[in-house]
Amino acid sequence: MEPLFITQSVCTYEEYKRFNLAIMNLRNVISIFAGNIVLLALMAVTISVTRTMHGYPNPISRFFFFLAVALLLFCLLFLLATLLSIKTTYDSNRAIQKNPVSTVYFYNEYLTEANVNGTTILAYADIYKIIETKTNFYIMLARNKGVIIIKQNCTPELIIFLQNLKNTIV
Repeated sequence: MEPLFITQSVCTYEEYKRFNLAIMNLRNVISIFAGNIVLLALMAVTISVTRTMHGYPNPISRFFFFLAVALLLFCLLFLLATLLSIKTTYDSNRAIQKNPVSTVYFYNEYLTEANVNGTTILAYADIYKIIETKTNFYIMLARNKGVIIIKQNCTPELIIFLQNLKNTIV
């Protein structure tokens, strides 16, 4: 049986990092991080105004200022720990580093991913979900395992096919 579409993906460190950041949905963490910066700025202004008016900072505004600083530091440490964990995991996977190229064949009812380590057959009905970003599709088999599809290597018809498939998965 002839495949409907064929594409290749190269799992470099950058692609692996994009994959992990997409499945972790770090946009939420970045939003919290930005919110903390705004909160920190507001607290600094409040403390400055309170100090000007009364000669000493209000204990409540001081508490919120230190809380905002603690949250900001937590977000920074979380982001650094995440990036370090991604790098460590990628470096430990010698199979991907030796031959990072995989070819994905799309058929009517399933897809196959083939690389030097073997072939994986995945029925569309068994897909956990599909995540679409500006540069990639991630066909998820589970919450932490998926197939990386690089949009740059896809035909426009394959992109439409994947978007339609994404909309049919509940």
